[in-house]
Amino acid sequence: MEIMLFFWTERFIIGLFLGFFLVGGFVYASLSTEEYSAKTTLLPEGGGTQGMGQNLLRQYGGLLGINMQGTQGGEFLPTNIYPDILQSVPYQVELMSTPIYFEKQDTTVTPHTWFRELQPPDRLAMLRRYTLGLPWTVWGWIRGGGGGGGATPEPVATRVNPDSVLDVSGTQMATIGQLRGRISIMQTDNGLIQFTAELPDPQAAAELGNVGIELLKKYVSEYRTEKAQQDLEFVQQQYQQARERFQQAQIDLAEFRDSNLNPATNRATVREQVLQSEFDLASSVYNSLAQNLEQAKLRVQEETPVFTTVEPLLVPRGPSSPNTKLILVISAFLGVMGGVIFVLLRRQWTEFRQILRSQVS
Repeated sequence: MEIMLFFWTERFIIGLFLGFFLVGGFVYASLSTEEYSAKTTLLPEGGGTQGMGQNLLRQYGGLLGINMQGTQGGEFLPTNIYPDILQSVPYQVELMSTPIYFEKQDTTVTPHTWFRELQPPDRLAMLRRYTLGLPWTVWGWIRGGGGGGGATPEPVATRVNPDSVLDVSGTQMATIGQLRGRISIMQTDNGLIQFTAELPDPQAAAELGNVGIELLKKYVSEYRTEKAQQDLEFVQQQYQQARERFQQAQIDLAEFRDSNLNPATNRATVREQVLQSEFDLASSVYNSLAQNLEQAKLRVQEETPVFTTVEPLLVPRGPSSPNTKLILVISAFLGVMGGVIFVLLRRQWTEFRQILRSQVS
């Protein structure tokens, strides 16, 4: 009761702290830019899944003469590397270079152009810049005011080769920094992955999420099928050469037989045997490569990952942030705690001063 009476007598000061923090929280929530989050849930194909290509190989591979060894699909990419793909520079450059529709401004531009030219100013950032950050703002003006001449335009990359040296402009790196904080991917306990995109425009947030998911599927598919694609291209080249040799051997053997219907000399007989041997060898190589080509095509199909959409992307109908109610609740809690701590410290200081005075006197 004594403690309650003490705080009751100090209710005015605690109320001042509460009101100050509530006003601050309300101003913060009012000046914060509204953000809209678009989410989708996907089910990636597991490593043990048997695809259509694998089933075809099991049923008809032996009849076609296709070797079943080496046709089993490898382990699929673990989903815990998907966030690394999202954060990679090649992925971000393609994402920022894909046009999307911004409903509030009724325009279709790339995210890079929107961030650099059309993004509305952040009122909180401007308030901090011209209040607490005013000295640094003035210093930036002083440092940047002495330049002369026009600035050299920076190169703008729309797609980068991850196997080469990257040349990404400074403004693009700034956009990458902003985009990395606006897209995220999370794996749930039941194996699903949830992709989230956030922008101040609801339609643009949904389109950014759609583009991000398609790019993720493409990158995962490229990483997964890269070896199979290389094998397929090699087999196609060898198959084309073997086909040309086989057709030429057919023509040579047919022309020789047409011109030597009744070979009367051993030389003609040996020549026919040589052409027949070349034809048999070319035919064998051609048939073998044809089987390998079909096997390589099925391998590419088998290696291609499949994503099943569990929850489709929806255009958000309300902002995900700022959460005004939560901000006010936290502000009220901080205000009450700040007031309580202040009156307790003041009481301790008063008692300390009285002790000092009594000792001095």
